[in-house]
Amino acid sequence: MAEFLKGNHLNSKLDEILEFAETDIILISPFIKFHSRVKDILSTKKNQDKLKITIVFGKNEGSLDKSFSREDFNFISEFPNVEIFYEPRLHAKYYGNEDASILSSMNLYEYSQNNNIEFGIFCETKLMDSILGSSTLDKEAWNYFQSVIEGSEVMFKREPVYESKMLGLSQKYVRSDIQIDKLVDVYEGKRSNRDEIPLEKEKIGFKSKSEKQQRTSGQVLSASKIAAKYGSQVSNRDVQNLMESNGYISGDSITSKGAKAGVVMKQFRGKEYIAYPEDMDILNSL
Repeated sequence: MAEFLKGNHLNSKLDEILEFAETDIILISPFIKFHSRVKDILSTKKNQDKLKITIVFGKNEGSLDKSFSREDFNFISEFPNVEIFYEPRLHAKYYGNEDASILSSMNLYEYSQNNNIEFGIFCETKLMDSILGSSTLDKEAWNYFQSVIEGSEVMFKREPVYESKMLGLSQKYVRSDIQIDKLVDVYEGKRSNRDEIPLEKEKIGFKSKSEKQQRTSGQVLSASKIAAKYGSQVSNRDVQNLMESNGYISGDSITSKGAKAGVVMKQFRGKEYIAYPEDMDILNSL
């Protein structure tokens, strides 16, 4: 059941979202300036390499640092598993973990949390809902904001690196590497011109095959997300068959060829799935 939140109750529920997260934290807000309380909670999770933190911010195309300060970027960029996205049209606010979320009027901004009249709707997916596959407000919100994330520009990406143990049966975390960092140029003043930010982005939704646009954002998508971009004439099975017939996957596993091409295993609420770079040349044959 959804729960209406206001005042201190809204802030405390946000704290709970962060505190009880085990595999995912998603923070979507046009303006981000971490409250000291938020930083304190996140700091306790700094060594959790299995916890992925995803942030989307927006507005201020001409000066991105006004929407997401360098101080807060420096803080969150040290976490082992984090992605930061930029969406200039963003006005929504969403804060979630793998089990629950808050849809809110409140920016993730210290002043907003301390001074503004704000509200939020708390929703969660119960265990029985997961077992039965039932649709809930939390799941619908999660799915919608996944599409927002996929339509946003990747500004920073840091991933954990593992080494295989026991003939590949287990993995040991060894370090975390930065894969993408466009924000360093923003904060150093090398990317401050509004014209350098892509303003004519495709609307959230899916293109037909004839309207397909080539993108090189480095994002990886599930087979169903890729298929949906081509319209009803392509199914997720078509994508999977294409990848398998060309040696990128074998059943539910990624081949060495696939790994070299950037095919990766991702996780959605505790379940793993294969994701493919959306700019793979092989997809042009769909």
